[in-house]
Amino acid sequence: MKPVKLINLSIAAAWLLFTAGVCNKDDSPIPPPDNGTVTDVDGNVYKTIKIGTQVWMTENLKTTKYRNGESVNLVASETEWTDLLVPKKPARTFSEFKSANAAVFGMLYNWHAVNDSRGLAPAGWHIPSDAEWTQLIDFLGGKNTSTGNKMKSTSTWNPPSNGNNSSGFNALAGGAISFDGKYLASQNIGNFTTWWSATSTNDPVNPSAYVRRILSDGLITATASWHNYGFSVRCVKD
Repeated sequence: MKPVKLINLSIAAAWLLFTAGVCNKDDSPIPPPDNGTVTDVDGNVYKTIKIGTQVWMTENLKTTKYRNGESVNLVASETEWTDLLVPKKPARTFSEFKSANAAVFGMLYNWHAVNDSRGLAPAGWHIPSDAEWTQLIDFLGGKNTSTGNKMKSTSTWNPPSNGNNSSGFNALAGGAISFDGKYLASQNIGNFTTWWSATSTNDPVNPSAYVRRILSDGLITATASWHNYGFSVRCVKD
């Protein structure tokens, strides 16, 4: 029986070493990255990932409804989008006004939809503030092409693209729509992506909100945009 006791002792020692390696100084298990999912009011399921201390969606929002079930106004053409300049109504549309693009790139929303009190993000989630975008990008290395390439998906950007998605953020090149409903060549699908923040500039002359943008070469920019542009939305967990 002695050999059996020795084997059991060896197994016990190995287990103690293993558990010591996966616990922190307080003997509490280290939580695994959040690679789960979240579901919006439409029933769309989004993958999520933990980056630093934040948990982000790895896909762009594509809900057609607010959290309370009311619909977000759908704009289907350039003319209709231009008509929104004066009434300043919440709106959503598709990249290049093509409904098939929503499956991959999500929807494009104006800031009036993002800022609506009915809530665009799923329950337990929210539109990131400008500070939360800064926190993410600083954690990944700051506003440079290396960080942009860490964030970019490996499949939606036009070549040449150095996107490797090593961060898991999966930035999708869904393009953008201008305040007048037009698409510029540099803003088309595959070349460009911009996400809204929930932070307004509070400029009474040029009402705008802060955004984060990744260009085709991977460069990240932090700027502000008029409320009537149509951009993608990523959500972060509360």
